[in-house]
Amino acid sequence: MSVTIVPYLAEWSAEFYAIARALRIALGNSALRIDHIGSTAVPGLAAKNRIDVQVSVADLSSVDAVGPRLEALGYEARPNSARDHVPANMIENGGDWEKRFFTSGARNRPTNIHVRRLGAANQRYALLFRDYRRAHPTSAAAYGELKRGSLRSCRIF
Repeated sequence: MSVTIVPYLAEWSAEFYAIARALRIALGNSALRIDHIGSTAVPGLAAKNRIDVQVSVADLSSVDAVGPRLEALGYEARPNSARDHVPANMIENGGDWEKRFFTSGARNRPTNIHVRRLGAANQRYALLFRDYRRAHPTSAAAYGELKRGSLRSCRIF
C-alpha cells in the first residue's frame, strides 16, 4: 500500500463533525472529549485523506466499555498499536504514551480513532501539535512540504 499526500480538502472539517456526532451518540459520557487531530485538522495543510479523531477517556480501562461500541459503528481494534512513539526530548512516564487504536472498516470513511487518557502526555501532545500548526501557518506549510517530499516514493508494506 502506498501513502498519498493530498492538498487540504475543505470537507475534512465537516466529515470530522459527522464522525464526532456518531461517536458522541455511541460513547455518551465515556468520551470526555472528542477532538479532530492530525494534519486534516489544520486548515491548508496537506495530509493523507484519513481523518484522525482523538477520544479522551478517564482511564484506558474504560476502553472495555467503549471498544465494543466503536466496533458496533464499524471500527476495528488494532491491538498492535497500543503505544504512541515518544517524541525526541520527551520523558517516558509510565502510561503517558499508551493508547487504544481503531481504524475504519470498509463501510466507514477512512478514519483513525485514537483513544487516550485525558491529561496523558500523548493526549495533550496531539492537541498541542494541532494547535501549534493552526496558529503558525508558515510552520504548517513547511511541515506539509516535508511530508510531501519524504513520502514521494515511500511505500508501506
